[in-house]
Order: sequence, then structure tokens, then C-alpha cells
Amino acid sequence: METVALGFDDVLHAPLGKLKEAVTDWSQMVSKLEILAEDAGKGMKAKSDRADWKGVNADVTRPFIAKTAKEFDDAAKAAKGVHSVLEEGYASFQRAKQALWKIVDEEAPARRVSVAADGTVRASSPLEQSVDTAGKHDPDYQVALRKERADIAYIEGRIRSVLEEADEADRDITKTLRANLGDNPHDFTSPVYAGTDEMNAARAADLARKGDRATDQELKELRGLLHDHSRSPEFATAFYERLGPDQSVKFFADLTLNGEGDSKERAQTVKALQKDLGLALATATDGDHRPHLSEQWQTDLRRVGASLIDVDPGRRANYQPYGYQILGNILRYGEYDRRFLTPLAEHAAQLQANDPEIWKRSVPQNEPYIGINLNPAGGDGSSGFNAMTGILEALGHSPEAAKDFFDGKMTPYSLDGQKMDKAYFDREVTGGLGVETLDSWNLRQDADGNLYLKDLQPDSGLGGKTYADYFEMFTDKDYPWFDDRSETGPAIGDGDGEEAWEKAAEKANDAGPNALGHALEAAVSGRAYDEETSHAKPVPHTDDQAELMHRVVEKFGNDPGNELISVKGEGEEQKRGPLTAMNDSLGNMTAEYMRDFQKGMGASRIETNGCDADLQALNDGQITRFLGAVGKDPDAYGAIVNAQQATTTDLMNGLADGYVEGGRKDDFGDVRKDVETYTKPGATIAGIVSEARAEAMYVEKTAGDSEFNEGLKEGTKWADRAFGVVSKPLEASGVGSPLAWVVEDIKESVTKNYERDTGEEAVTSSSEYLDKQRQASATAARQAAELGAKEAGLSVEEQRKFGDDAENAANAGYDEGRGRQSGYVPPAKSGGDG
Repeated sequence: METVALGFDDVLHAPLGKLKEAVTDWSQMVSKLEILAEDAGKGMKAKSDRADWKGVNADVTRPFIAKTAKEFDDAAKAAKGVHSVLEEGYASFQRAKQALWKIVDEEAPARRVSVAADGTVRASSPLEQSVDTAGKHDPDYQVALRKERADIAYIEGRIRSVLEEADEADRDITKTLRANLGDNPHDFTSPVYAGTDEMNAARAADLARKGDRATDQELKELRGLLHDHSRSPEFATAFYERLGPDQSVKFFADLTLNGEGDSKERAQTVKALQKDLGLALATATDGDHRPHLSEQWQTDLRRVGASLIDVDPGRRANYQPYGYQILGNILRYGEYDRRFLTPLAEHAAQLQANDPEIWKRSVPQNEPYIGINLNPAGGDGSSGFNAMTGILEALGHSPEAAKDFFDGKMTPYSLDGQKMDKAYFDREVTGGLGVETLDSWNLRQDADGNLYLKDLQPDSGLGGKTYADYFEMFTDKDYPWFDDRSETGPAIGDGDGEEAWEKAAEKANDAGPNALGHALEAAVSGRAYDEETSHAKPVPHTDDQAELMHRVVEKFGNDPGNELISVKGEGEEQKRGPLTAMNDSLGNMTAEYMRDFQKGMGASRIETNGCDADLQALNDGQITRFLGAVGKDPDAYGAIVNAQQATTTDLMNGLADGYVEGGRKDDFGDVRKDVETYTKPGATIAGIVSEARAEAMYVEKTAGDSEFNEGLKEGTKWADRAFGVVSKPLEASGVGSPLAWVVEDIKESVTKNYERDTGEEAVTSSSEYLDKQRQASATAARQAAELGAKEAGLSVEEQRKFGDDAENAANAGYDEGRGRQSGYVPPAKSGGDG
């Protein structure tokens, strides 16, 4: 850590009044000088320019007046620069001072510690002084002592962090003022920087231009600047403006070529830079920020994306990836504005539709470039040469852009990234935009004059298919996903040898389908696929989102034999569908739309979350095939089961709530009939995915109990999200509220009724497992009904009757689910609701 020049007392008692006065004085100075500059320019200089002077007046007076007018203008700009920096400094110091006082007055006392005048932190009533020798051997004392020390360390860290930020602001302001004021005390100059962010951006751009020639220390400095300021619009915009689109892409390619060097520390810095460059680019291209990168800059970036980048010129074995292959790996990080990302994603997808092998051809296969990794931050096993993988990951973090990308409206772009609107055709095409032009360019025009591609057509000489839109292209069985590592690229498998290589190749090949799943998750849900907040409720679905979800279920539900997302065969003959890797995302999407799925099973009275995905129209086999294929994935299974249990509980709660809030005027017998309506669809889903789990474990042997049990644990976030979607928002209730306890009960019910250890239970066959799971699912349904009724305030006897009805309906629903998935016919039995 850098030595901090400013002390605790320097900041806590900083006399900011004088600095505020200086800010006010310089603000007034700016106003006065701007008036003088305007008068000089429009008055004195304008008259001089119009005057018909000759001789000395023309040679001496006119230049003198022009220079004087410029001095006034420069003086105004210089004053504005000083005012801007001082104002920024005042705000920074004010924040730091307020933060320290909050620590002293609120945060420290809350943790029973105090802060001395010099910033030293001590316990208010030290335990070591208040407990005798015998008491110090008590385990509770040791726990309390550790907490006391942790609280002291926390407050010390908070103080240190505030002082470091204040000291950094102090240094930055000093540097900026010195740079802006220049070396000549007798000459006004325009300010070099508008503020400290612009100064830091200039330094960062200078370092970035060095590329792989930057020293380890320079790369660390660059990383620090980007990490600290990547969310500042002023910094991020100035940084990318100074670099320009070409150099922004070339710089990162240089680093991945040989910038990692032999140093592990340098390699870690390069990995961190990949993420920070993405976060900064997301900030700089956000159109809601002021400032942000211009439309022309973004158009130029698309041009660079479609260009081959000569990364290592002068060598015989030339290494020239496309700009999008480099850029895609930066885009993996950050949430992007739809106005920036959607055009870029469409342009890249159109390039691939035109030339299906465009990215694969650029994977280096010659020395010295074998083993290059454009994705040093890694994580998905790929080397980053499939440009669409990184772009789809960006869509997965950018819900609005993802929704736009998959909405079926494809804006046309030229090969070099220009938007092909009417102005483009008027400028670039003889005859402008007419009916013949529309037909010959495969375009359609809507009522508002917007142009869209009719479909995606490949270049006739480059192979490929014609697709209706991007969704159809990426979910096609022949879409060219590929292992994008160079010949001896990084192996991800454990150990060496053929098996490890095959695992690494499979993981690299799966990176693209995984990214596609992430993009679709974001598109149908309205939030980033990896949003970590479990309590974040699904936002009400829009018509576009629900329509896309319908299309997803229809696509994979109509797939003959589930060839796209299933594992087929056994042993060495086993083959994975090309999109099997995205099943975990499809499971999350199913959980997101659990109400729609239960409604789709025939419960037409279930209220969906926002617009209805109309899955009832797919209840003639598509829903079953979809769930049956997706449910074989342990993570998908966990998401579906947790969401199903929470949704059924929520529905029971709503049903009982309506009865209680209606003054119990309805006939309780009629209310009980509705229990079957709301329970059976969920139980049917449980039957389908239980059958799917059995097939995965006993037939295909792709996963075992431990994987499915882990999937159930990972899926508990869906219990938080699915309960109270339509009725009671959990956030409004607080973590310790009754509703929060309901969610914990739901999670416990899933754990008890769906986790299995068949080894311990000596379950040796699929049928034995499914029989046991049938009763467990019925018990889970009973618990869901009783829990929902209890939360609504029904009596114990009413809760029991709700549970009885739910258990009967669940038995029937589970058998129906098994029958849908495998043709299972339950034995004749008495009791229950069929």
C-alpha cells in the first residue's frame, strides 16, 4: 500500500470553508472573463477584421488585437479549468470528511469501538480488562474476543480506505492544476485537462499505447487506473477517445500475444486488465452518461471489428485475427447499453451468417502463435477466437440488448459496420432506395421507414444456410460451434493424455452454447444471467420476453428425439447434442416462467408474472419433451424443483388468502376443489423431471446423486424468487419476517423430499427410485399446501384438509408426469384425485 500523506486529523478537521470560498471566487472569475472574452471576440476583434487597414495598422495592430482577444479567451478557459478542478477537489474532500465523521459518530459506536483524536481505534470496553483469568478460558469469551478484534480491524480498514481516497484526490488535483497552469506565468493557456478524470485517462492511454512493451510496473499502474476509474464516464470516455477504436483493439491483442511474459504477476495483471477494459467500455458507451463515446466512434469500432488486425507485423507466419475476435473478449465484462451492443452484435452475427467459417479460419495454427489465448481471464475453457462467444456473453449481462437482438427485427449493416438506412443508400448506392433496391438487397421496410433484413443469407460461395433470424441461426443443429483453441492451446482437463485433451476440447466447444444460454436467459428475464441477488424478484415479463420464451420451448420441445439438448447412447457410443451445455440456462428460464409452465399444464386460472408465454398452446407434447430433456441436467433440475415447490406454495397461499380475506364466505369445499387445480400441474412437472433424472442416472449415466443434490442446493435462489411473485413481495417483508421463514421452509422441504443418496438407500433400479420419489413429491406438495394455508391464517384442521387434497392431487399429477415422459402407466389404486 502507498504511504498516505494526509493524516486522520488532516481530513477530519480539514478547513474546507476556505476551499469553498476559492471555488466561489473562481466561479465568479470565470463569469467575468467569459464576458470579457466574448466582448473582445465579437467587439474589438470583429471590428478589426472588418476594418480596411493598410500599412502599420494591417501589419501590427490587427495581429495585436487578435492576440489580445485570444488571451482573453485563453484566460477564461484557464479560469474555467481551475474552477472545475477546485470544485472537484472540494467535493472529494467533503465526501472524505463526512465519511470519517460518520465512522467516528455512527459506525464505530455501533461496533462498540471508539476512535481517538489521532485515528487510533480501540474497544470501548476492552474484554481483556473486564474478564478475570478463569473467564478467559470460556469458549464464549474467545468468540467474543475474536469479534471485538474483527470490529476494530474493520473500522481501521474503513478509516484507511477513506484516507487513501482523499490522498489520491489530493495528488490528482495537484497534478491537474500544475498541468493546466503551464510553465509560463505571463501567458494564459487553455487547460490541458477538464479535471482529474481526464488527466488520469490521458496517463492510462499513454500506458496502453505501449502495448506489450509496457513494463510490469507500467501495466500495474494502468490496471490500477482502469480499476479505480472504470465506472467514471469522464475517465472511461476520455480513455477510449484518446486511444481510438483501432488502438483500443490492437492494444489488447498485443498483450495477449506476448504481454504476459514469464511473470505470474504480469499474467494476473493482464487477466485483470481484460475485465477492467470491459467495464470501462460499458461506461463509455452508455448513452445515458455525459459524456459518452459518439455514434461515429461506435461505427468505427464496428469497422475495426470486421477488419483483420495485423498483431505481429513483419513475420512470415502472419497472425491476423479479426477485430471482433479480440473485442469479444473485452465485451465479456460489463453491462452494455442496448444502443451500443445490439448494433455490434447484429453486425458480427451478419458477418458470420454471410461467412460461417469466418472466425474458425483465424485460429492460429502456425508457430510461433500456437497456444495464444485471447481470453486470458478464462473461465469457460475457450481461447476466445469464436467472436460470437464473447458477444453472447455480453448480451447475457445486458438484458435490454439481448431482448432486442432476439426480437426477430434484423437491422442491416454493411460489411464495414455502417447502418444501412435510407441515408446510407442515398449516399452509397446508385439510384438510392427504391423497390428494386429493397428486393436486390434482401430488405423490407416497415411503415415508419425502418429497414430490416428479410432473412440471413450466406455468400453463395461460402456455404451455410438461410435463417429467418438470429435465434434460428444460433439454435440450428448445424451452427458451427467449435473448439477455438489453437493446436496446442490450454488444456482444461485434469492431467495429461487423450482423456484430458478430450475434456478440454469439449469444454472449449461448450463455451459458445453456454454463452447462448446466458444471452437467452437475460433476454427472457430482463436481468443479467449471473445476477447474484437471490431475493431479486423476477420483473413482470413483457410481451417480447414472453414471446421469446414461448419460442424457446417450442424450438426444443419440437426437436425430434431432443437431438439438440440431450445425450444419446451409452458408453463409447454416447453423443451429446450440440446445445446440451446450455441446459442449465434452460432450467433457469423454466424456473423464471414456472407459473407459465404450470398454467401450460392445463391450470388456466393461474396468474402469470406479467405477459403470458402461452405455453398452453404447447401442451400436446412440446412442454413434456422440453422438460424431459432439460431435467436431465442437475443444475436445471435443481432450479426447476425449487421453483416448482415455491410456486405451488405461493399458489396455495394465494388461494387460502382469498378465502380468509373474503371473510370465509365461500364454501370451504369449493375452495378445496381448487387445491387440485393448483397442485396437480406442479406435481406433473415433478413427475416429468423425476423420470428425466432417473434416465440420466440409470440409463445414460451422465450424472449421479451427488450432482443432482448439488443442483438442488444451487437452485435454492429460485425458492426466494418464485415465492410471492404475484402476491407478496419478499423484499418488503424483511429478512426476519414470516414470509422469509416461509421461504426457508420451502428450501427445507425441497432438501428433505428431493435429495437422494441411492447408495445408502440401496436403490438399485430406476423404478425403485421413482416409486420412492413419488411419495416424496406428494409429501412436498402436502407441505406446500399446508405451509401456504398456515401463512394465510387457516386453522390447523383447514391446513390438514388442504394438505390431504394436495397430496392426492400430487400423486395423480406425478403419475401423469411420468406417463408423459416415458409412457409409464400407474397401477390401479383406490383413493386420490385422478
